[in-house]
Amino acid sequence: MPNKAINPTIYLIIITALTSFFISTGSLNSVDTFHRLQVTHSLWTDAPQVIETGKSTNSSIDIKSFSAVGRDGKRYATWGIGQSLVMLPSDIIAQNLIKPLRIQGQNSEKLISGIVSYLTFPLISVLAVLASFQFLKKIEFNTKQAIFGSLSLLFCTTFLSYSQTHQENSLDFLMTISAYLF
Repeated sequence: MPNKAINPTIYLIIITALTSFFISTGSLNSVDTFHRLQVTHSLWTDAPQVIETGKSTNSSIDIKSFSAVGRDGKRYATWGIGQSLVMLPSDIIAQNLIKPLRIQGQNSEKLISGIVSYLTFPLISVLAVLASFQFLKKIEFNTKQAIFGSLSLLFCTTFLSYSQTHQENSLDFLMTISAYLF
């Protein structure tokens, strides 16, 4: 029987996915990401982009510091929509998963943010590490060097930290390295 070696990208995917999954807090405790999830809700529900309670429910930041008044006196987020769009499929899945459970209030929001967190951000990490691996191969690093370079990105830079706090930096890196790759 021929001894076929397993493709090294499979190992890279497994290592990155498991690492990202285990370091994830399962919540969107980052103020930035929490507000981006609210924008995600607003994209497909009747929810406002900005919760108009005077204070954010997840922080003590005044809503005026991250929103602007738009049409009809409604408040709108003042940042890009990229991460909100990336979280959209996970948000739709999460909302539809918990709807039959009839969970209400704070528990519902925690469960939704956990599902969104675990469905979205490990995937972004895996795709970013794979894109960096492919980029290193494209610029003529050998397979071993490309693997170590990609794992160095994961473990020796702030990439893992941003993956844990679900900041947009991982998504920005993925888009940038993909642009270089293509």
